[in-house]
Amino acid sequence: MAFSGVSAGGFTASKTANQSSASRTINQNASVGDFLVAIAVVDNNGSTNGDFGAVTSVTDAAGNTYQKAVEFQNAGNATQGGVVVSIWFSNLTFAMTANTTTITWNFSNNTSRDASVVGSIKLLKDTTKNATVVGTATEAIATNPGSLNVTGENIEHFRLRVVGLESATTTALTGTTNWTVLTGAQTSGSSDNSNVGIRMEYRIVTGTNSASDPNNAYNVDMASCYVAWKETTPSTARRLGLLGVG
Repeated sequence: MAFSGVSAGGFTASKTANQSSASRTINQNASVGDFLVAIAVVDNNGSTNGDFGAVTSVTDAAGNTYQKAVEFQNAGNATQGGVVVSIWFSNLTFAMTANTTTITWNFSNNTSRDASVVGSIKLLKDTTKNATVVGTATEAIATNPGSLNVTGENIEHFRLRVVGLESATTTALTGTTNWTVLTGAQTSGSSDNSNVGIRMEYRIVTGTNSASDPNNAYNVDMASCYVAWKETTPSTARRLGLLGVG
């Protein structure tokens, strides 16, 4: 079985000062062996672009383990002058229940985190295999999201592009040809640059690469991350865990 059945588990936007964490209760069931991507877009801390650990960990009430795929900050030259995108994932070893299981993103430097959007994407895959990161690409930009790509083997990949905006705009992403746009979310209220929003597109495709190049002139500070995953066979112990043995 290959990657399939991509569905968003819902996103929560929060405009609250000094957030040390943010949570979202998923709106769909997820089974052992499914693949879950947990995404946060949040206010930045500091004046330099890069990964500075805005999200320190991701947990859920079922007890699954999450790994960071990529994080990137567009600082906008000042604390809270830009935006951070942080993408984590889990090959589920515990089932999750719609409208019951909560995912929590924990933040560093909470006095800088006054706006956040968090949520998840679920995929089906071969339950005896793991989704593993092939590569990532990032950018900081303030006009139109640029073209990003990751090159890997000539096999099937799940490719995800996430754009974080320092804005309350509700304008949807104009997706790349042959990519699928997922519904975004954003905070609202006060000045536009005190808000954050998320836009996403994905593609499941066989090949060595596939560029993501959405066409939107948002003209705000944006952090953008691209991740490609492939299926791999885990160790014997891990495989037995995925099958519920031991």
